[in-house]
Amino acid sequence: MKKSLILFVVFTSIILQGLAQPITNIGAEAAGFSSERLKRIDNAMNEWVEKGWMNGGAALIIRDGKIAYYKAAGYNDLDAKTPYYSGGAGLSSTIYDYALFLQMLLNNGEYNGKRLLGRNTVRMMTMNQIGDLSLGDDKFGLGFQVVSEKGSGRSPAQEGTFSWGGAFATSY
Repeated sequence: MKKSLILFVVFTSIILQGLAQPITNIGAEAAGFSSERLKRIDNAMNEWVEKGWMNGGAALIIRDGKIAYYKAAGYNDLDAKTPYYSGGAGLSSTIYDYALFLQMLLNNGEYNGKRLLGRNTVRMMTMNQIGDLSLGDDKFGLGFQVVSEKGSGRSPAQEGTFSWGGAFATSY
């Protein structure tokens, strides 16, 4: 199995999608970043694709609710060289690899006896990160919807269950 690179950017983009707020792209300089220095991210992602460390990836930097930088690199299919289109500004993979990722989260950051994410990282991803902000009955962690006590009354999911809806009516 190829090494997967999961950027914290994925969590930011998912949270922003969940909040359904329009995001303005203001560019690097307007947000206080150097375009020249941010090119290092482009170079690194392209190098990782060339070395086969990842098929594709994306980077997203948001400051004060506005996009300062967004780039995608690589391929959806490395052999066929189909361009990488990042629908969520982040993770693109096979269903099998994603299932392994989700199993690792259910195992508190471990997969096949090997720790890939710290317990605290998984805990932070799957707990309420929005406090009392009202966005419906449930809350949001870093990349996941988290069922609240109130939300558990409208579904069979118990409080603390984490999930997310994906493209084409998928749910995990």
